[in-house]
Amino acid sequence: SSWTTKTSIRSGSSYTVTGLNSNTTYQWQVRSKCSNNSGAGYNQGPGPDFTTSGGGNGGGGGGSGCSLPWTDNDFSVSNETTNYSSGVIDISCASSVCLSMTLAGIGNMEGSDYINVTYRVNGGSTQTLYQKTDSFSERSEEDCGISGNTLEIFIEAKTSVSNETYYISDILVESQGNNGGGSGGSNIVQITKRNAPNFAVDGKGGGANGQNVHLWGTSSSNVNQQWVEISRGGGYYSYQKLNTNYCLDGKGGGANGQNVHLWTCNSNNQNQHWQKASTSGGAYKLIKRNASGYALNGGSNGSNGQNVNLYNSSSTSHNLQWFINTVGNTSMAYAEEAAPSGKIETINNKKEISESEYTIDGNNDDEMRIYPLPVLNQFKVEIPGVDLSNPVSVELIALSSGAIIHKNNYNNSIIEFNNVSIIPGVYVVRAIFNDGRSMVKKMVKN
Repeated sequence: SSWTTKTSIRSGSSYTVTGLNSNTTYQWQVRSKCSNNSGAGYNQGPGPDFTTSGGGNGGGGGGSGCSLPWTDNDFSVSNETTNYSSGVIDISCASSVCLSMTLAGIGNMEGSDYINVTYRVNGGSTQTLYQKTDSFSERSEEDCGISGNTLEIFIEAKTSVSNETYYISDILVESQGNNGGGSGGSNIVQITKRNAPNFAVDGKGGGANGQNVHLWGTSSSNVNQQWVEISRGGGYYSYQKLNTNYCLDGKGGGANGQNVHLWTCNSNNQNQHWQKASTSGGAYKLIKRNASGYALNGGSNGSNGQNVNLYNSSSTSHNLQWFINTVGNTSMAYAEEAAPSGKIETINNKKEISESEYTIDGNNDDEMRIYPLPVLNQFKVEIPGVDLSNPVSVELIALSSGAIIHKNNYNNSIIEFNNVSIIPGVYVVRAIFNDGRSMVKKMVKN
């Protein structure tokens, strides 16, 4: 047997370990790390042994311990060498899963600094999700089509000084039906006040950082009251104002009366993560993720322009309770973006994409499609010619910066980009088949 290390646990008096095998005895030990990066010793030997029950939360094969989606804590690596392991994750209840995470390497790194992200299925050989030396901009990595009974994730990272940091966040394993070609999109919802149902949370016209959020008379046709409900995992959601890139944001920390406004959507910004806590009668509290003592509050009664803010989440007041009603779905609309003509410009002076790459074997009837439009932070890419014997990987490339989001090893023809925070601009969607063929299409985010 060997030790599995969970690193960079920086706050809280408890920590939940997932991915344990059922009916298995474990030992544990804890090591502290001082602010000057020196390491104190382990506690006085391993703690008392414990044995998991037959239902376990990550064992292999039987499915009784399979609970998806699976997430883990964000962490960072600075002036240290870290070896992370997820432990064994039971994925037996899904025909296939997607593994995804967000990575960034910030600082003046050298070739000796590195991050390696790998995984293995059913205890087999390791497969690479991402490898990089030196620094790099934030990027999302995903592999889909992973099938088996168990999955383990490994992250090895090293930086040599304190101002060089690798950031690892949004670690997620979910059934591929939730992300890789499912029929759904995200729900569009209207949030109405429980004790004043004729008033809804309203983001006002358009969107801008700091734009206030208030109550306004409920109207099913008022797009200012329509919010794209985006799952962030673990029962948390962001609410993105329809047709904008702005989300419901509770600002830093929490206090009674703290204002709630719009801010540019960012999947890593926990000021925009809200826990849907069921109360009674189909109503919910929306509790701020990084300030769990505070929830969305509509004040007493309701009137046009009445402010929305935070208030103590332990209150039983109906002022903090909301009906979240589905009024649509982001997959309901359908439109197709025209293919670009001529050559697409160089991306960061590194990559040129030529007209010959727009189609497979020059057949214009086989072009990929992107929908729905206008593009928000979730959309679908439909690619012909994908099957089990010829899977496809997809890159979303920003022409302005060269930033890339990868989705790897899909074996179905519809690939979903969910919960991606992209700024307005021109993008290239590039599909690369396992046999070497490729397709390219332009996408505009307004």
